[in-house]
Amino acid sequence: MKKFQLANTIGAILWCVGFTLERFDLYPYYNIGLYGAPPIIFIGILMTFSYNVKKRGLFPSLSAPTNTSEKIEDYIKHYQEIWMIVIVLWVIIVHITTASFKTSKQFQAAVEHIKKDSTIQKKIGGFKTTGFSVEGTMGHVKSKSEFYFTVVGNVDQLKVNVVVDPIGEGMFEVTNIEYEEIK
Repeated sequence: MKKFQLANTIGAILWCVGFTLERFDLYPYYNIGLYGAPPIIFIGILMTFSYNVKKRGLFPSLSAPTNTSEKIEDYIKHYQEIWMIVIVLWVIIVHITTASFKTSKQFQAAVEHIKKDSTIQKKIGGFKTTGFSVEGTMGHVKSKSEFYFTVVGNVDQLKVNVVVDPIGEGMFEVTNIEYEEIK
């Protein structure tokens, strides 16, 4: 196995493991995969492009080998390159989506409400951070938004569902919050 294949494989496995651990709310262990894998994958992709340009004189091809005398290894390499592209696109889309949710004023209003809610603070032992993934709907600045995410505290974790409504220009208010303890 070449170095670039090893880097790409390790990065992809780390990302998948991190994403799975996050789905099972195993904080902080998922951070290794979710934040450590993208740089490894990026380095692997640079090495892949460098290798392809030096050895083949071209970038990875999206079309399968058509020569019937090609070895089975050539088909395996081709599909490995295609799946690496799919995983990289998945990593990019997930990070962009999460960043767009977490940087929104609606989400910030939800987090501020959670930080001030004494009932939630007692359950989690003080706010530490939010989980990586955020699900839900984020409307325009003048429409309702709903978020579903994990709140990590010093003692415990909660899954929260927060509804945020606009109350003025660039200002939001939490109108409904539901939470459940993570077992």
